[in-house]
Amino acid sequence: MIKSIRAKLIAMYLGLVMIVMIVCGSFILISLQDIELKRAEEQLQLYTEKIKEQVVLSYEESGFQDGLIQFTQNGSNTSQMQGNIINTDGKTIASTVNTRGAAEEYKDSVVISALSGKEAFSRKNRTSDSGDIYIEYAEPVLVSGAVKYVIFTRLDASSIYQSIDQTRSTLLFSVAIAFIMAAIMGFFFANTITKPILTLSTKAKELAKGKLDQTVKVNSDDEIGQLCESFNFMASELSNTIEEVSKEKNKLEIILHNMTDGVISFDKFGALTHFNTAALNLLGVEKPENGLKAFISHYDITSGVYIDMVDTKTTKNINFWIGEKYINASFSPYLSEKDVFAGVVVVLQDNTEMKRLDDMRKEFVANVSHELRNPLMSISGYAQGIEHGIFKEPETAAHTILEESGRLTELVTS
Repeated sequence: MIKSIRAKLIAMYLGLVMIVMIVCGSFILISLQDIELKRAEEQLQLYTEKIKEQVVLSYEESGFQDGLIQFTQNGSNTSQMQGNIINTDGKTIASTVNTRGAAEEYKDSVVISALSGKEAFSRKNRTSDSGDIYIEYAEPVLVSGAVKYVIFTRLDASSIYQSIDQTRSTLLFSVAIAFIMAAIMGFFFANTITKPILTLSTKAKELAKGKLDQTVKVNSDDEIGQLCESFNFMASELSNTIEEVSKEKNKLEIILHNMTDGVISFDKFGALTHFNTAALNLLGVEKPENGLKAFISHYDITSGVYIDMVDTKTTKNINFWIGEKYINASFSPYLSEKDVFAGVVVVLQDNTEMKRLDDMRKEFVANVSHELRNPLMSISGYAQGIEHGIFKEPETAAHTILEESGRLTELVTS
């Protein structure tokens, strides 16, 4: 099977040329043969009319035998043409060929047709004893409305067919020369189409490898030239687009690598796609775990994070310890242009200091609560005692309340 477009074009071009040449050559040969045969038939008819007028009709009433003798002796005016006068019994009474031998009896279809009163040609080629090819014609001679004689003529058509064969050979030779020239022209014609396409294919492969400075020379204004111009425009626009994307990527890289928060991204299959320096510092590794599941498993994070990200597409916040660091990990999904889950971005924050302050706050609150609990209980107890008249000396209870209030004031203001 032909895979090359050049070979296909050459094969189609040569096939078309061959069809045209075969059709035209066949038409020429058939037309030439038909013209030559019709000319031969006209010659036979003229020769037959000559015999009819000069021999048969002229000598029918007077001196017919003398006319036959003269016709036989003079013979044909051409060596390629034969004439015979046949009676109603089918026997030759005069001939330009057999002047001394026995009368030849003809039973050809054209003679039989002429004896029935109809002239006829024999277009079938018949080979004689000498190997020659003849075209035959027979015409009846009517006397008083009845067939009395038949003039039978033959033309040696060997030269005609030799001429046709020579023309055929010349035509075949010309076809061969024309086919070779057509093949050469077809090769150059195919090159004018396939060479730019091959160049475009090579340039496109280079473009796909990242070599964006690819241009194709435009040599014409036809469809191939327009295709080359379109490729050049596409390469230029692609180069500009990639340059803009590269700039944006570099900006994002700079922003990410200068962030204090760590950023790690995974694709929809869980494979690691990106991380920044802050993430490495927070995790204390040279490279994060290569896979979201491995990352979750390594830091003992619930495995339900990844499943929830795919199903609900909601952000998850997980806190975990890495040595003395208290890390907050925010798992957020990101979508493609078609709103299809495309991956997960993990933002890491060092909340160690915040955790320490929160623990200090809780400890402080617990200590303050403990320190405030005793004075408040004393004040409450003595106040209830005064209210119910339990103390015989209220001044002592009031003094105690004032002391405890002082302690509270000291705790609050210290």
